[in-house]
Amino acid sequence: MVECKSRREKRTNVSQTKTDFGVRDARGRAVGTKVTFFVDTFVALPADAKSWHNIKPGRHFGMVVSATRDGASFGASQPDRYFPTAVARLAARDKHLKDVRKRALKLAR
Repeated sequence: MVECKSRREKRTNVSQTKTDFGVRDARGRAVGTKVTFFVDTFVALPADAKSWHNIKPGRHFGMVVSATRDGASFGASQPDRYFPTAVARLAARDKHLKDVRKRALKLAR
């Protein structure tokens, strides 16, 4: 993998959507997911930088997801994921919602 040292300069356009799947887990908590969208701008760093992100400088469309129980974040945190376009990010969100809805329905049985 080609290494591109950069740092996040700013995060903008942050929006968050919570989805409740209408099922409950064994403890009676509502099962859902939270999807956060954002746009990050990265700037290049010198080759000798000690701390960096391995991502090309520029604007990137990001998404991070987490499970929820009763609307609150639940379980392990997930890494930020970056996409070349907002359309690609929406496609990834739709796939995520489809997959976690399927798991949530299994959980409720």
